[in-house]
Formats: sequence, C-alpha cells, structure tokens
Amino acid sequence: MEQDIRYMKDPYDITRNRKLAEKIIKGLNSRNMLGYYAETRDEALKIALDMIPEGSSVSWGGALSMWQVGLKQALLEGNYEVYNRDQAGSNRKECRKYELAAMDCDYYICSTNAISEDGVLVNIDGIGNRVAAISFGP
Repeated sequence: MEQDIRYMKDPYDITRNRKLAEKIIKGLNSRNMLGYYAETRDEALKIALDMIPEGSSVSWGGALSMWQVGLKQALLEGNYEVYNRDQAGSNRKECRKYELAAMDCDYYICSTNAISEDGVLVNIDGIGNRVAAISFGP
C-alpha cells in the first residue's frame, strides 16, 4: 500500500512547499494561467480528472508526474478517447500518427521543465510536441 506523501515529509517542508506554491500560483495567474496545489497524489489526481470531462480526447507528452499520480492509468481505464503514442512502440511512422492526432485532441497533458517563482514556464523539447501543444495545440 502506497503511503500518502504528505506524511513522508517534515512539517516545515510541507509549509514551505505550500507557501512556494501560493507564490508560483500568483505568478501564473498574473500570466493568465491557473495553478493548483495538491499535497498528495490523490489530491493531484482528483484535480486533474476534474478538469477533463469524460468523453474528451486526450494525449500527453513526457510527464513523469502524470505517471506518478496515476493520471495516465486513470485516463487509459476511463471513458476517454486516448491518443497513446506508447502503442506505436518503436514504429516511428505509427508514433508520428499519434503525435499529429495529439495536436488536435481536447486535452494534452505535459509537464514543464522548470517554473520560476513568478510563474515563468521553461520548456526545452526533444521533438517539439510539448512546446507545440503548449503554444498552439490543445
């Protein structure tokens, strides 16, 4: 059984993380972006799933946190139209089909490489799918 991450940290770390998140969220808001803070995996998963209506098409780029909170599995098992490039394996032509379909889906899940305290996102991308989805795609 997986432990709740909130109880795996020092109380001072939890307070620091919450205060830092509040500052970052304020910075995101100043740039017309919404931010959310979750202390646990379950909270993060619920926030993410609440944003994606059932029946929506969804895809993702590299996002370790998505896997860590169980979002990828929840989407695969849920009532969603999933464009999962992992199904293509090493077939580059098939993978490209998923990547192009992802640019037209309702929701594209991705992480950011870095975020500043004032809400600036920093992204460097191997093939451009994440940056394209953020700036132009879903």
